[in-house]
Amino acid sequence: RYDLERAAAYLDTYGFGDVVVTLKLGGNVQKVLLKYATESGADLIVAGAYSRSGIGRLFFGSTAQGLIEQSDVPLFMYH
Repeated sequence: RYDLERAAAYLDTYGFGDVVVTLKLGGNVQKVLLKYATESGADLIVAGAYSRSGIGRLFFGSTAQGLIEQSDVPLFMYH
């Protein structure tokens, strides 16, 4: 588990304010993230990209793939 408050405080020292946001997710995760990014005027989406098995992607899809395919906001993805 990452310490989000500590990460936000660190980023704030470099001029990045309000970088940690908690969203209530339901349904399609990438759609919720993209909607929030658009509505908030985000300049960048930073996301982790973790692998799911082929069968998992078949049944549940891939949030990372959905972000890559649908985002109008630049992405920084890390695996």
